[in-house]
Amino acid sequence: MRSGADAIHPGYGFLAERPEFALACAEKGVAFIGPPASAIDAMGDKAVARATVQKAGVAVVPGTEGEGRLRDEEILAIAPHIGFPLLIKRRSAAAAKACGSSSDWRICRAR
Repeated sequence: MRSGADAIHPGYGFLAERPEFALACAEKGVAFIGPPASAIDAMGDKAVARATVQKAGVAVVPGTEGEGRLRDEEILAIAPHIGFPLLIKRRSAAAAKACGSSSDWRICRAR
């Protein structure tokens, strides 16, 4: 299907987070209005994204520094050192669970 468009803005979410889409646009000669595929790829992995911006001198909030998959017990052990409120987020997905604004990890544990 041809639309005659010479540029595309992917919106927010699904297409905007796919480096393959940005590359496909470039291959078809359509300007992709957004970051380059390499940036989308780097930002898709939370640990890589964090390391990338830290390397560039951007301040980040305290976190696990790319620990990877942690069990609940490990998260609870690290939580008091990171601080509250605590946000637990998957490394490569948008889904997140927040423990709230408790300063006591026992309340977080009970949720």
